[in-house]
Amino acid sequence: MNSSDSGGPATVTELADRLPITRQAIAKHLALLAETGLVAPEPREGRRVRYRLHSAPMQVAQQFLAAMARDWDLRLHNLQDHLDRTPEDPS
Repeated sequence: MNSSDSGGPATVTELADRLPITRQAIAKHLALLAETGLVAPEPREGRRVRYRLHSAPMQVAQQFLAAMARDWDLRLHNLQDHLDRTPEDPS
């Protein structure tokens, strides 16, 4: 959510200029993301509100999913090893 490529906050209008969806849709999405803590509204001059991305919750989820993937990879590798060692049933 940045008004430039520097990583700063952006308004709904600034985001709408760069995305193929309406300002209303962006505002609705940002409201939901704000409820979950993924973005934070920063009131500015007048009625303009800039939204700042909070990436920490996504990083936590990403770390959790990576750990789960490693665990499943190990389990599937162990299953494959077991199946490779098990003789096939000749019937």
